[in-house]
Amino acid sequence: MAIHMESQVPKMKRASKTDGMSVFADDCIELFLNPSRGQTNYFQIGVNAEGARGFVRRSEKSQGLFTSWYDSPRTAKSPKWTPNVKATARIRGDRWEVMLTVPWKTIGVTPRPGLVIRANFTRRRNLGGEENASWDLMEGTTFHAP
Repeated sequence: MAIHMESQVPKMKRASKTDGMSVFADDCIELFLNPSRGQTNYFQIGVNAEGARGFVRRSEKSQGLFTSWYDSPRTAKSPKWTPNVKATARIRGDRWEVMLTVPWKTIGVTPRPGLVIRANFTRRRNLGGEENASWDLMEGTTFHAP
């Protein structure tokens, strides 16, 4: 569960009421999961204050360039990734809360002793300009630096 203190709840951007990529333009939390231990393949799951979800699976092209595979909404060119992610969100006075459940199978992992999964938790805030925060110290201007 993530709890975000917010002194300006009425001004929060929460336009997305349904799942899709527009969630990432709202005030949202994002979970980055990298079970491959490499730095090029990872999953990104976003949830806004309305409980709408956005999903991205990222992978490296053969020439070292990143390609993004967006799976909500699904397009003819996107690989099949149907994450079984459950999310709920609540606004409570001076905060908003998100409960996110990601089953192991969703990211292609079977739990075992010694398993290492790299993760980062981030928050995008859009009040009077974008303000980002992350659990892990990030260099640069993007969360996409696993």
